[in-house]
Amino acid sequence: MEPFKKLKKNFCLNKGPYYNHFVHLFTLSIIWLVSAGADLFRHHNISIFILFIGISLYRPLFNVIRKVMNLCSISQDDPLNMIVTCMTLGVPFGIIFCFLPFINNMNIFFPSFGIILGIIFGIASYVYKLKNYAFLSLTLIIGCFYIALQIEQFAIGGYYVAGCLAVFSFLNRIIGEVKFNFAKKAANASSLNKSVTV
Repeated sequence: MEPFKKLKKNFCLNKGPYYNHFVHLFTLSIIWLVSAGADLFRHHNISIFILFIGISLYRPLFNVIRKVMNLCSISQDDPLNMIVTCMTLGVPFGIIFCFLPFINNMNIFFPSFGIILGIIFGIASYVYKLKNYAFLSLTLIIGCFYIALQIEQFAIGGYYVAGCLAVFSFLNRIIGEVKFNFAKKAANASSLNKSVTV
């Protein structure tokens, strides 16, 4: 039982946080993908409504998915708390206050909120020194600016953001796997050294 507890603790310290970020980004990518995909029905309002509801209800949805996957709890100082809070407040309020400009040009809807999301990730990367979120922030901001200026298709921005989120979610998972394996080997080597010493 003791080795299992040590393995669980090792998982939560090394792999767990990256898995939480993996689930966080992947869940977000699904919301953006469904929202962009709703444009297949040629009703922009449906896409806007799905994104608004998805982001507004994101925190309880994320918590349910975490519990189903039996992931480790999020510590109080984990940057994910700040990211989720800023995101669930920033994006819906952005939709409410910035809706009128989109009436004349609905094609900038997804790129605009992709940029807002990128700014939130950029702030988090600066405050908490998260390099992966810094790269994600730049990818979202630069890509969404280009789409807003050059591509006149409503859903493209949504698909782009969904793709970026999915790629970086799996990047977090890979980092977590690598870090956990290193920690596991170090723990095994330490226990082996102790047994030899005894």
